[in-house]
Amino acid sequence: MTILFDKETEDELSFDYEELLAGVIEGAVAAERCPYECEVNLTLTDNEGIRSLNQEFRELDVPTDVLSFPMVDYVDPGDFSHLDTPLAKTKYFNLESGELLLGDIVISVDRAREQAKEYGHSLEREIAFLTAHSMLHLMGYDHMEEKERELMEQKQEKILQDLGKIWMEASEKTKTTNFLKQGSVLAAASILVRMIGLIYRIPMANIIGDEGNGVYSAAFEIYNILLIISSYGMPMAVSKMVSAKCAQRRYRDAYHIFNCSMVFSIISGGAAALFVFFGADMLERQFFSKYRGIAIPLRILAPTIFVVAVMGVLRGLFQGRKTMMPTAVSQILEQVVNAVVSVAAAYILMHQHSASAKISAWGAAGGTMGTLFGALSEFLILFLRQQLK
Repeated sequence: MTILFDKETEDELSFDYEELLAGVIEGAVAAERCPYECEVNLTLTDNEGIRSLNQEFRELDVPTDVLSFPMVDYVDPGDFSHLDTPLAKTKYFNLESGELLLGDIVISVDRAREQAKEYGHSLEREIAFLTAHSMLHLMGYDHMEEKERELMEQKQEKILQDLGKIWMEASEKTKTTNFLKQGSVLAAASILVRMIGLIYRIPMANIIGDEGNGVYSAAFEIYNILLIISSYGMPMAVSKMVSAKCAQRRYRDAYHIFNCSMVFSIISGGAAALFVFFGADMLERQFFSKYRGIAIPLRILAPTIFVVAVMGVLRGLFQGRKTMMPTAVSQILEQVVNAVVSVAAAYILMHQHSASAKISAWGAAGGTMGTLFGALSEFLILFLRQQLK
């Protein structure tokens, strides 16, 4: 068997890629029981290189992870029986070596490295997977339909499993290390967030006074109940489902889960927000009549329910993809914005409504305004991070 390697990228790989990928290619050919000796060309390039090929052959101005250029026309995937004819011998075989010309594989090392980091496994595993995936394309397989995709997934995982456990063990070590790093980042962010929360509540409590703190706490009781009803457990559920699909390389299904969860959160969070906003006066009369003016902070908290419900799905997506940094950064920013706006808004609103009988409620509203703006800032960070991906 002839495998022609071409490395067009300056990215220095820390492993013997020729030995690894030769094993994948030979394993794929053996798994499909190809009766011929084969020739395959494999090129490792960068994002710009594969972008150029996408523009030339697919009219797409984007870098993808892998491109496959099959040389053989198949009646059925993995069926080589039609090649035993004089015409096929001249069309699909190297006339000098007699080897079957399966085609060309082009892999972007840049994109493979990004995906390996994103999904928490080694670069070896990612490039090996892309090679196995592309080899199946060279042997007639595709994934346009659901059944085709499932068949390809089964076959490419079988190819990689048959290679042995060496690179799989390396992948598990990478996953463990990555998990510890990401977990440490999230833990550090949580500690910092709690410290900021403890610090800013002191001046805010002094500004709004005892009555204002009572209104503030009562408003948050309603807020927390509606938040639980509308989106409790959503981040964890999305994280687990997305993680499971990503582990199976079923990225389209992962994003389908994300989209469905987002629709659900928009509806449930929106309904809860509308209920609190338009029912604030009713809630005050029926349940919190002793807290005069609680409807004011409730109306400010109402859109926060919607924002937090939607934001929970984004958090779940990033955590499911083993990417904790966006969540950590956004949580810190959210708490900083919350602290600044809460203290400033409480002071300003109480000063502006100093003659009002509901001055304490306006102070509490300033505190809840910080929660709203903090949630909006966190949502913006996560949303922009998702759009950039």
